[in-house]
Amino acid sequence: MHQHIVQLLGADFQIGLRDADAERVVDVIAPTLDFDPSRLDHDTAAYRTFTGPSFDAGAANTTAWGAADLGAANGHGNALSVAAIFAPIARAGAAAHGQLPRPDTIGLVFDEQSNGVNLAPCP
Repeated sequence: MHQHIVQLLGADFQIGLRDADAERVVDVIAPTLDFDPSRLDHDTAAYRTFTGPSFDAGAANTTAWGAADLGAANGHGNALSVAAIFAPIARAGAAAHGQLPRPDTIGLVFDEQSNGVNLAPCP
């Protein structure tokens, strides 16, 4: 991703955090819920979001998390870099440097990639 998208667009974004950039990242602050998520309609995305597997937001503040290469959860950037990366998708792939990504790839972005509980054991 870095070579084919981030560098090409000049975006200040990385998946996994380089040691040299650690001082540029602020700690994640865990949200506090002032409602009972179990009272939500169980068929909604909100219910699935708030009642999915628990996660300690403090884990994101560790050196191990920062260094991990987790494409779906460990992107480091600012709003401008995220907008630069996603803008070609909103423009059917059109970018200042040509078509990025290919039209057939853009279609995949909107396809459901997974459904159901991940049954893979946690280490």
